[in-house]
Amino acid sequence: MRKLKQREVQGVRDAILQTQGHRCALCMMTLPNKDAVLDHDHKTGSVRGVLCRNCNGIEGKVYNLANRAKRKYNVVWWINRLLAYWDVHDECNYGLMYPTHKTADEKRLKRNETARKKRAAAKQ
Repeated sequence: MRKLKQREVQGVRDAILQTQGHRCALCMMTLPNKDAVLDHDHKTGSVRGVLCRNCNGIEGKVYNLANRAKRKYNVVWWINRLLAYWDVHDECNYGLMYPTHKTADEKRLKRNETARKKRAAAKQ
């Protein structure tokens, strides 16, 4: 594996971005070259692809958090378990809702109530 020189990073990033159709490899958002980030594995230094700044930051945070949670397994194993867990529990499995969760209607009613109070206070 060849180590890039700092002056090569922009050219490599632009070339990889072109092969990705000028899209972030994760969220598929169209990326202008200036908003693209050359992503790399922090353990090996290996260049993986080009991401938008948001996805690049999130990827690093997710990796670090999964690394803390992995126990005796590895990060990829833990993230795959998380995805499987979300997939299995995509629907309401127990018919129960967490006590502090607000439904869309409850949130709307609260916003309306707050707006009414604010308008009433402004009239005084």
